[in-house]
Amino acid sequence: MLSPSEFIAGTIEGITAPALILPRTSYETAALVMKLDDRLVGIELQREEYLFHAWTADRAEDWSGVIVPDVRIEVDETSAFNPQEENVLGAAIRKENQLAILTLHSANRGFQTRFLVPVVSDLPACAKRYSVGFRRWQIVLGEGLDKRVLKEVEAAARQ
Repeated sequence: MLSPSEFIAGTIEGITAPALILPRTSYETAALVMKLDDRLVGIELQREEYLFHAWTADRAEDWSGVIVPDVRIEVDETSAFNPQEENVLGAAIRKENQLAILTLHSANRGFQTRFLVPVVSDLPACAKRYSVGFRRWQIVLGEGLDKRVLKEVEAAARQ
């Protein structure tokens, strides 16, 4: 459950990232929205055919729904793997000083590339050349006794 002060209905324009978009209609979708180089980047979390695709929000009005700002990401430590040995789309990857989600991004001419979208930065640095991935992670709001899990995510190995 969300308190009325914890969300707005509208577009992603001017939101505080990271934010979770929840759909109101069948034309909207669940997505995690991040700020990357002064642009908003969304990660699809609902529609199977676009699951874990990343998109840039050039027009805020194209992405609307129930907006929950200031969410946090937590990882399931029991789902850890070595991302240098496995390619798991949608996984949360901890490397260098950040946590990022491995996404697909459609480049020019329809080519898809794998792209790490940072969701948490300025973390203590990992050892050089070391990283860890997590197949399961969740989007939460609040802390301690007030913490609520808004969305659980399960990444999957894809070709």
